[in-house]
Amino acid sequence: MAIELISNVNVVVPAWYKNQKNRNFQDFSQYYPKATRNIIDAHYVDDYLGEANTAEEGAHIISDLRSKTSTLTCDIIFLIRCRDNHITPTCTRLSYHLKTRRSSEILKKASLSLLREHIREKRKILAATEKETYQLHIQLSQTLHPYIWTEIDKITAWRTETNTQIKTEKLKKKFEHLGHTTKSHTTSETKTVVYNISDHTLTDDETHVLSRGFNFAITPKTVPNEEIISSLEATLQDIPPETAEDIRHEVAHVLKTQKPPKSNLPRKERDTLQNLKNNKNIIITPADKGNATVVMNTTDYQKKMMNILQDGSYKPSARDPTTYLEKTTKAKIQSFKLGREIEQKTIPREKSSKCPKLYGLPKIHKTDVPLRPIVSAINSPTQKLEKYLSKIMQPKTELAESYVRNSEHLVDIIKNIKLNDTDILASLDIKSLYPSIPINEALATIRTDHSFPQHITNLAEHCLKNTYFIFDNQIYKQVEGAPMGSSLSPVIANLFMMHFEKEALNNARLKPTLWKKYVDDIFIIWPHGKQELDRFVTYLNNIHPRIQFTTEREENRQLPFLDLLITRKPTGNLGYTAFSPLMQMSFQTGCFALPMLLIYLMMKVSRERSEEVVSIAPEPSSVMSNKADFDENREVGSISVAEISPLPEVSALQRRHVNRRKGKYGVNNTTPDIDLTKQLVADREENRPKLQKRS
Repeated sequence: MAIELISNVNVVVPAWYKNQKNRNFQDFSQYYPKATRNIIDAHYVDDYLGEANTAEEGAHIISDLRSKTSTLTCDIIFLIRCRDNHITPTCTRLSYHLKTRRSSEILKKASLSLLREHIREKRKILAATEKETYQLHIQLSQTLHPYIWTEIDKITAWRTETNTQIKTEKLKKKFEHLGHTTKSHTTSETKTVVYNISDHTLTDDETHVLSRGFNFAITPKTVPNEEIISSLEATLQDIPPETAEDIRHEVAHVLKTQKPPKSNLPRKERDTLQNLKNNKNIIITPADKGNATVVMNTTDYQKKMMNILQDGSYKPSARDPTTYLEKTTKAKIQSFKLGREIEQKTIPREKSSKCPKLYGLPKIHKTDVPLRPIVSAINSPTQKLEKYLSKIMQPKTELAESYVRNSEHLVDIIKNIKLNDTDILASLDIKSLYPSIPINEALATIRTDHSFPQHITNLAEHCLKNTYFIFDNQIYKQVEGAPMGSSLSPVIANLFMMHFEKEALNNARLKPTLWKKYVDDIFIIWPHGKQELDRFVTYLNNIHPRIQFTTEREENRQLPFLDLLITRKPTGNLGYTAFSPLMQMSFQTGCFALPMLLIYLMMKVSRERSEEVVSIAPEPSSVMSNKADFDENREVGSISVAEISPLPEVSALQRRHVNRRKGKYGVNNTTPDIDLTKQLVADREENRPKLQKRS
């Protein structure tokens, strides 16, 4: 079978593809034959399609050819790496029963020769595939409507990129399994994305060093004896004296004979890091979410942090309360007589506590890059006590009906849910949950709604009402909300929100069929329509002035929540995939069949270009229901294509081929306008007995 264009260029469909048919397109053409034929005549040059499913095959073929090209490219790169590192992959490895040194050398040379021949053959196949892809690309871009071709190009390019990523990871693991991991600077992969929003222009060396990320530990130039000894002495206080003395002798002997470790950074990279450290005009910090490094102007960072500190939740303090809190925390714990074991775990060591520090993490996924304030309470006077209290109080939060432990737990909850057509998927987000928690109300709720011992609530109140930190050499005391960074804050927030959501849902006029919460993110299924959902969110925002919600609804039958992309299946069930920003901008592979995309896009073009839109209700097929736009009461108008626009921008896979050709690509089509509405209605009436029998 060949796809024939007005240029009389034939592209032969590969033999492996001839038997692939799409029943969905055949169903549509079976029940709406005249409309299908007129769609083909309006959008494709006369005699372009030998059969009604050839356009569908062209879209499928170019998708498969692109995937084949990416697979061949990954295979060639893998084989070249094996060749350059003298590694024999399994596909070219030879064996012989004679196990001598000479025979092993012969077999290795022969295997490497086969490897080189394998690479040459793969390159030939890749060249032929790229040529075939290029020819089909040009034909489809000249023939299909630009809007339709652009959407097909986006989907096939996204599928190719996804397959490339999966294939690359698989071959990388295979290469490492063969016994080699690259250490070259030029071949090392960037593990961390670097966002530079400062006025300083980063050099390539600076970008490479920062891309190592904050988890990369630089080896010290000398053995840190003082740090090791001080950490050791803090641990030995709870050990019997004789045992502690033996440990000291052993550690002293090791430190005397220990040599500094070998540097894991080249001299050039160390100098680059030192230069970045000496630059006082920039601040380097991790991003709030994701494995990313952010470079900011120091003035911008300071300004945003000061705006946070001036919102009324914080007050400057004239003195450092660290020593005072050490004593009061110790006295409070001892007053409840909790036992020696608990006291050792919770009482801070005298004169060893440090003042908590405030810093901000940039939210690079939001406009203007706001900062999230975090209080680092490591070695603070109440750190041990907060950790102890959170372990005791955490099990209570898991008793809530709305409790979600993680993404896996949410998947187990929604996998058996059956949706109705009127159900709406939505997510609610609580604005700045921890700083917005009213501490006094939260403590009162904990005392009345939960059966905690009195000493637990009193100690929790002591921790929450003595939150302080230092920023820019100024001590601040937090007077409202719970601090970000404290192990106790998530527990207090969850316990307060348990009470809040219970009262809110009990008093609501209309309720969601599902309400599941993970910290400040809430997933709901709303069965009462869009307007009632807006009223429900307004109702929630009027309950408490400090607890405010924002909402996000499903789009294209999809809703991102946590690290999942939750999708509505045609059967009414819920599916999910691991969410990434790329998937939010692209169609899902399983959203709806690629052949039906041709019909869907043509109808969409007709709606946009038609002056008068007539509403009809064709019987949807099973695959049409995979897309929200193929539901009942579908709008279809008149299609009029006087001229096909120039070829839109193509994906990176074909761009180098398309750039070789000069001029604009386009053909004129003077096919008269066709009223598809009348054709569809006529087809529907003619085939009504078949449709009723099928349903």
